[in-house]
Amino acid sequence: MDNRERILQCALELFYAKGYDAVGVQEIAQKAGITKPTLYYYFGSKYGLLETLLTKHFTVLNEELERASFYEGDVGATLYNIASAFLDYAMRNYKVYALLMAMFYSAKENEAYRAVKPLVKKFYSQSVHFFDAAEHELGNMNGRQEQFAIGFIGLINHYILLACDREGRPQQISEEKKAGTCKAVYVRYLQLRWRYLQMGKWYNEAVFYHMYPLGMTGAPKENKETETVHRLRELFPWIDHLKEIGVTAIYIGPLFESSTHGYDTKDYKKSRQKTWG
Repeated sequence: MDNRERILQCALELFYAKGYDAVGVQEIAQKAGITKPTLYYYFGSKYGLLETLLTKHFTVLNEELERASFYEGDVGATLYNIASAFLDYAMRNYKVYALLMAMFYSAKENEAYRAVKPLVKKFYSQSVHFFDAAEHELGNMNGRQEQFAIGFIGLINHYILLACDREGRPQQISEEKKAGTCKAVYVRYLQLRWRYLQMGKWYNEAVFYHMYPLGMTGAPKENKETETVHRLRELFPWIDHLKEIGVTAIYIGPLFESSTHGYDTKDYKKSRQKTWG
């Protein structure tokens, strides 16, 4: 192994063990058995070393994700392929993948975050392109492709971290277990996606009517009642009329504990017990 490769390997070990900010150039040089000028000769700075390290390792993942995210009409198969590409890479290169995750969730002004952000955005954009391509099959996306990509990648990373933690030595996860994890990721995601789309469809197409219960039920102007009165049932006779005029959803409020007109809410976890029963 030449000096350049030895420096990269030692830097990865130290960054993974201690974090990027906690490791100095001198410590890397000592571990690699070289001088600081040699490190500067190859990489210019510690930041340059980090950029080189990330580019070296994640060029391969980027190429694998490009192949995996190519959409040929089967949403489930493509989601499985993307999850599998992430998991395969993480199992082979867990230290650098864990380092990527740690740096991405670091402070936004940190130079480690600046180094890793372009790579994460590239992975994310590939998933966005997939959801764009599959829009005709998914339906009712309404411009939410980016949200779907964020959710899917986040779910994958969560499974990877948990799987590796359970195994202890992630490179030894069996093909059977890897396949099961990939399937769990994409099945769970499809379930969440379907619920989200259905909710989005319902919300976008519904015709709402806001009912102000304090006024419509003749409740006192001030919340000083001593006895409980069941007033909400007085709204029921309105339902048939609302259906006739095309209303499909009702919003009733305010209902929470208040002193007067209801919008002076005092407790969002408690309804006006004496008013509504």
